[in-house]
Amino acid sequence: SFRFPSAAPGATSSPLAGPGAMGNSPCFQGVTPALKDAEVPTAGGTTIDHVLTITLNGEKLEIARPDPRVTLLEYLRDTLLLTGAKRSCLQGGCGACLVVVQRYDWANHKWVAKSVNSCLKPLVSCDGMTITTVEGVGTERKGCHAIQERIAGNHGMQCGFCTPGMVMNAYALLKDNGKPTAQQCMESFDGNICRCTGYRNLVNASETFATDASPACQELASKFPAFDADSEKLPNMPPPSRLISKVFSSGGVTWYAPTTLSEVVALRTKLKRAAIILGDTAKGIRQAAYETFGGKATDIIYLGNVDELNLVEEKNGKLFLGSGMRIDDICQAVRARADKLAYAEDFAGALSWIAQRHIRSEAGWAGNLMITRTGFPSDLHPALLATDATICYVTDDASHEKEVAIADFKQGVVPANALLTKLSIPLRNSGTYRYYRVAQRKWLAHAFVNAAFRVDVDPATKTVTDARIAVGVYAYGPKRSPGAEAALVGHELTSHTLQRAITALHKDFDDEFTSEPQYKTIDNPKGKDEYRKSLPDSFLFKFFQEVQSLYGIKTWKPTELGMMKPLPLKRGTLKFEELPGREDKAQLSAKGLTTGKVRYTDDTQVPSLYGYLVLSTCATGKVTKIDTSAALNMEGVKDVITAADIPGANSCGFVPGEETLFVPVGGDIMCQGQQIALVVATTYRAAKKAAAAVKAAKAAKDAKAAEDKAPTPATTPAPTPAPSPATTPVP
Repeated sequence: SFRFPSAAPGATSSPLAGPGAMGNSPCFQGVTPALKDAEVPTAGGTTIDHVLTITLNGEKLEIARPDPRVTLLEYLRDTLLLTGAKRSCLQGGCGACLVVVQRYDWANHKWVAKSVNSCLKPLVSCDGMTITTVEGVGTERKGCHAIQERIAGNHGMQCGFCTPGMVMNAYALLKDNGKPTAQQCMESFDGNICRCTGYRNLVNASETFATDASPACQELASKFPAFDADSEKLPNMPPPSRLISKVFSSGGVTWYAPTTLSEVVALRTKLKRAAIILGDTAKGIRQAAYETFGGKATDIIYLGNVDELNLVEEKNGKLFLGSGMRIDDICQAVRARADKLAYAEDFAGALSWIAQRHIRSEAGWAGNLMITRTGFPSDLHPALLATDATICYVTDDASHEKEVAIADFKQGVVPANALLTKLSIPLRNSGTYRYYRVAQRKWLAHAFVNAAFRVDVDPATKTVTDARIAVGVYAYGPKRSPGAEAALVGHELTSHTLQRAITALHKDFDDEFTSEPQYKTIDNPKGKDEYRKSLPDSFLFKFFQEVQSLYGIKTWKPTELGMMKPLPLKRGTLKFEELPGREDKAQLSAKGLTTGKVRYTDDTQVPSLYGYLVLSTCATGKVTKIDTSAALNMEGVKDVITAADIPGANSCGFVPGEETLFVPVGGDIMCQGQQIALVVATTYRAAKKAAAAVKAAKAAKDAKAAEDKAPTPATTPAPTPAPSPATTPVP
């Protein structure tokens, strides 16, 4: 349930109070009651509260005993019926669910405003935060915000489904920066996907607020009422009261939000299998994206409110960041010390390749490193390896902190029950640093191979005095190449040195090369293995080019140096073939789309069951068995529909018989993401969770081909799940 503070005399009641209590949410009808206080383990003597307090669109909400399984998106849409934030990919990949979260940064002593994927953010992690949805930015009745006016007036939408997320992206940029630069405006869209409009009109509308807006964008801004973007920036407000420790429990899942490191250690001692999280963004890469640790975690310890872990400080020539800090905090802390770290911008730029900005503002560096030990293809880990970073951790005693080089951060050296507490990055006033990766796309794609390099070069002799070479997604886990580093040190950067380094690198790594079966097919049994094996050579060659050019050893064309950087968007002219007097008119629903007022099928609650598709995770093969027993026994599941349940022809597409609606047992898989079954359940969450429990066994099409064994976390990184389908009510 939730309640509002007593209204001031003459104040009207909040419109948010209408949808009813949390327990009435259609996501959790019939869930297990919350645990009683006596059943909840606590750190001895700690005061515990069970009320979640947030400020939403200017209204203070106090939510009693919220369910830890509920995401912020579910609460907004299903409980408060604020449907401007859309339920789409549920993986943090499209940006349709964006909201702006304001929180106090205790490490840097200031308020910050960040765009956040509400589909990944647990509601209970929002304690003490201020949340703004697209409905809180502006409405047609009360007046649209300048961002909404300019996107609507500049044709920044077609179907409009992604438009609220685009508005919130630009709104967060102004809230956190005031007047941005044109480059910041363009880069801010790395986590937003528009499938029909194109980005030029959206970026141009955002650029109208920039300090260095192009003449075309300045002309566009002149068509709308004047607006000072600096007035939108968060003011310097006093810090809030410190949060107290809280516990929220429901449905067999308990969420602990301690405020001291000693509480965390005490909870870890009592709850051996508790999940430790900060942003919990990792659930976006798993099939059951709603559930922490794939639904296996029943106890969750949240680090965001722990005082000792919200830390940014300099000491003994190093930059220290606590494990309560996000990846984006590393970028900002490093860039703020560009006078002390020679390659600050290059290192921060390397971290900007991780996921996208909405995830980087929530994802913790510690969680990223921890899941790397189980096969996650991290970009952060190899980037840190080349800096000689170290990690501090504790186990059973909060006062007994140990430090280990990140190169030694591996199973067998750091215990499994280690709690990471600090990351330290040496502040060097010399050196050249570069980071390279190749993936299917620049952002939101796991790298085929990535690598980070750092060298110190004697300007007089042109010889390398120190070198670091780190490669990831090649052998099992990111590693440095001692042989390649030794091949560089004491030598000039010549072609002969390059060949020696490449040979040494392969000698270090090739015996541990990790194949990626998801890229293998019958027509291409080797997949991308040969290509991936060649990438470290290319990266090292690129690095040589850049360092040779930097120190005047050899001249290279500027276009041949480094990674491809984002180029300014090409300018164009829109021409509307309309009747005279009707040119350049915004569509009638434009403002309704920018304010989230326009509703789509999933925005309208109707009595129905919900469906979720079971999709193929491989590109080719033959289905030999479909096991639905586990899914059918799960709570809320009504049925699992397969090809055997289809009356008549099992066919879809334009050509009859060319493609099956569901791949039958004995049928051929034609592509990754092909439909195998449909789970039907009483809630969308139940349908999605059960879909992950449906097991489809497959064999190779060609009997002579070796069976394509699925990767396990202990051997290879798991493939990125296919994009999840939109919510579809099943009558």
